[in-house]
Amino acid sequence: MAHIHTIEDQNGDAVEYHYYCSDTCNQLDNGENYRGWYGCVELHSPENCKRCNTELYYVSENRKRALRHCF
Repeated sequence: MAHIHTIEDQNGDAVEYHYYCSDTCNQLDNGENYRGWYGCVELHSPENCKRCNTELYYVSENRKRALRHCF
């Protein structure tokens, strides 16, 4: 599960997503650009935390990886 920071263009359209292991990493990495809590998002592909590089847990097609609670 992940916390997500959405990067938008000047029209307000999402153009990029940054993934974090915790809301704390999201806040620390984005400072004044932090847009509030957007966490406990289930991932379906491998991602690492943009700030601390922690591997984020995800649901794979074969369901071998376990989901963990949000931090």
